[in-house]
Order: sequence, then C-alpha cells, then structure tokens
Amino acid sequence: MQLLIYTPKITNRLRYTFELVFIELLGINFKLISNFEEFGTIDQPKINYGDKQLKKVPYIKAVELLFERNIKEQKIEVDATGEVPLLFLTQDEHSDLKFDPFAAIFYMVSRYEEYLPFKGDRFGRFTPENSIAHKYNFLEKPVVNLWVNQLKTILTAYYPALTFTSPKYCINPTIDVDIAYAYKNKGFLRNTGSYISELSRFNFARIRERTAVLSGIVADPFDTFAYIHSQFKKYKHKAYYFFLVGEYGIHDKNTSLEQVEFKSLIKDIADRYHVGLHPSFGSNRDKAIVEKEQIQLEEVIRRRISKSRQHYVMIKCPNTFENLIELEIEEDHSMGYAAQVGFRAGICNPFHFYNLKWDIKTILKIVPFIMMDVTLKDYQNLDTEAAIQKSKELITTVKNNSGRCTLIWHNNSLSEREGWEGWRKVFEAQLRLIQI
Repeated sequence: MQLLIYTPKITNRLRYTFELVFIELLGINFKLISNFEEFGTIDQPKINYGDKQLKKVPYIKAVELLFERNIKEQKIEVDATGEVPLLFLTQDEHSDLKFDPFAAIFYMVSRYEEYLPFKGDRFGRFTPENSIAHKYNFLEKPVVNLWVNQLKTILTAYYPALTFTSPKYCINPTIDVDIAYAYKNKGFLRNTGSYISELSRFNFARIRERTAVLSGIVADPFDTFAYIHSQFKKYKHKAYYFFLVGEYGIHDKNTSLEQVEFKSLIKDIADRYHVGLHPSFGSNRDKAIVEKEQIQLEEVIRRRISKSRQHYVMIKCPNTFENLIELEIEEDHSMGYAAQVGFRAGICNPFHFYNLKWDIKTILKIVPFIMMDVTLKDYQNLDTEAAIQKSKELITTVKNNSGRCTLIWHNNSLSEREGWEGWRKVFEAQLRLIQI
C-alpha cells in the first residue's frame, strides 16, 4: 500500500528524510504531491505535511528546515520534559504532533550542528558537549527511532489497515587494530628506541617483558586474536576488523606492513571476518594518504576494501565523508563519540550520508556505533560492573528499536594488563547481551 504525502515544495532534504522514515524505517512506499487541491480528492492513506489542515487526514505542521538550502544557525524550540524530547516545536493546535518530526530527524541524521562553528577538542573533533543531545540530556536515546514510532502510532490510528515493516535487529561487534603487537614485529630501530626509553625511566619490568617476548619465551600481550576468535566463534558472531596500516607517527603506532607476520595476521582474519580500513590520524585531511592506505590493505587481502572507520573517530563534516565517497568506500563505521556512549546521530540504524554542503543524498552508508571500550573505561571512568550495566541498558535500547548494535573493542584492550585487568568479562558480557 502506498502512502500519499502532500508537501508545498519537494526538495532534496525532504525526499531524503521521507525515504529514511517511510521506506527504510517503516517499510512503506510513498508518493509526494505538491498540489493541495488534487491531494484532497485522492482517497488513499495519506499525510499532510505543510501549513494548512485537511479534515480527517493526519496533519504535521512543517517548519522551514526541509525547504531551505542554506546552512545557518537554527532557532530550535525544545520540549525535554517528557520521556521523548521534542525538537522544532510548532504552534499549530491542529497538528497531530506539537513538533516537526521530519525537521528534527533531518537535523540529527544530517549532523547539521557539525557544519556550524564549534569549539573542538584538542584534536579538533566535534564533542558531545557541543551537541543538542548533550544539552538536553538525550544522547543515550535513539530519538529518531522514537519519533518515527510516534508517526507510526498516528498513521495506525487513521489507517488501521496500513502495514509496516521495521528493520530487523542485527549485531555488529567490531575490533579496531591500532597496535597489533606490544613488542613483536616492531623492527630493530623501534625496539632499540623503546629499550633506551624504558631504561631511562628505570622501567625494568617492561624491559624484562619485552626481552621475554622477543626471545619467544612468552606471548606478546597484545596478541589476543586467538582469544577474540574463540569468543566470536562461541557466540557465532560475524565480526568486523578495521586495520590501521598508515605510516608510523605520534598517533599511528601500528606494525608496518613490511612485517610478514602482520600481513599473515590480516590475511587470516580476512578469511574469517569482514575487514575494513582504519584510516590513520594523519590521513584525515589528505585523501591521497587514505587512498594509499586503502591500496596497501587491498593488496594484502586481495579484495576491494569497501568499509572504514576513522582512527580516533576523526570526523569532519563533510570533508571526511567526501573523501571516502571518492575512494568508493560504501560504509563508514565512525558515527559515535570517543568521550560518550550513545547515539551521536540520534539513530540506531544505518543511514545514508547527506552532504549539506551540496544538498544531496550520497551513496555512502553511515553505520553508527553505540559504545567503545576506552569510552567506558577511560572517558567515563566506569568499573567493569558499571560498564556491564551500561552495556545492558544501551543494547536493550537498540533491541527495542530494531537497530543495529555496533560495539568497538581493541585487541590491546583485551590484554588483561595495564589497567584492563578484568575487562574481558565486559567483552564477553556484551557478546552475550547482543545475541539475537
């Protein structure tokens, strides 16, 4: 059954938002019409999105956001008193909702606020504190999904025979390999430099451990890949691995691809799981560097790389995503915050990136993540029990909203050392909790 939608003006923003809401999240085909008189004569399920009411037809008062093309500071009236916060309040008493859900959804998923001037963190990143979700305390609520549910309730009340098809809940555990090994495969110069540094700090325990690993007496502490594989196999999870293969730098410290063991590790994982690129910190402003890293990783696994996640979650709208599109990356898994768990774009489902600068929907699919290991431990200072409880709350929220549950871990976080003692039980608890 097709839904007819009246709108006084058909724009790219509007079409993008309606495709997300009706086709992707509600499973309903729709047709747009801008002739109000003709709209009134057609007898089929329909919705009126504009500024004038039609009796016995669901009516949503529209604000101007979806009819604009420019990017400007928005005056957003908010009601955060209820269970579901509302953005873009309207003053039309005849409207079935007291806010414009389509404008609110577009504002969140387009990351409109990230195009406006903001004060970034030390890496220049947009922080949770800059967001409207933080200001009104709804970062841990998938408000887009909740608003869509409100629309569904209204449509069901008007048209009981209308059927909906929600996305199926799915799981997406991921591993970022920033540093594959603590000591192995670092090369003579890096190991020599580390010995000198450790000696200058009288860190004899680290010297003994490094020597034991390099001598083959004990396993490298960051080589947790067999353990990770055993857990994914136990819970039957098809995971994603993102490999950092950029040149060595202050923020990029992975093993060189010249090391045979590292290449063998990547090949072995690529035979079992999805593998994507972890573009280096240094690549964020230079597409050529991303392209070079993409080619290098493709040469190792002998297949095209179509997925990525930015190292340090370095996102700059729209530049980061424009570069990925030019390199034919199909999915980016960076949409989340390093410092806070939750829903950066207000949604727990993948969605297409909308380039506000060019005012177009793109082919790049954005896959948001809800939490990361270092966020729980280092940024939010949770102990393992509190981390498990927080994980349970967020995973339950994603399940209840038919979302895609994306979690981020690092192989070195599962080493059970240097502050990560006991965190394997958090990892294992999450794998149990996300099961379908």
